[in-house]
Amino acid sequence: MQVATLRQNYLALQGFWTDKKKSDAVAIVKDGLTRLDGLDQTLGAPTVDQMAAQAAAKEFGGNTCGACHKLYREGDAQSGFHFKPGVL
Repeated sequence: MQVATLRQNYLALQGFWTDKKKSDAVAIVKDGLTRLDGLDQTLGAPTVDQMAAQAAAKEFGGNTCGACHKLYREGDAQSGFHFKPGVL
C-alpha cells in the first residue's frame, strides 16, 4: 500500500515538474518510478528477501528523494524543507 501511495505521489510530482519545465527534475522522478518498480517487485516476491527490500528502499530514497532535494530544496527534517529561492 505504501508503494502505491509513493507511486501516486511521484506521478503527481512528474506533472508538477513538467508544468514548471524542469526537465532534470522530471528525469529524477522518472528514475524514481523505475526504482519504485524494482522495490515493488522485490516486495511482491513469494518470499520477500528483507536485505534486498531494504537495499531497494534505501536506493530509491537516496537516489531519488535525495537527488531532487539536493537540487531544489533546503532545510532539514526538523525545521522542514522548502524550495530554494528562485526554483519556482
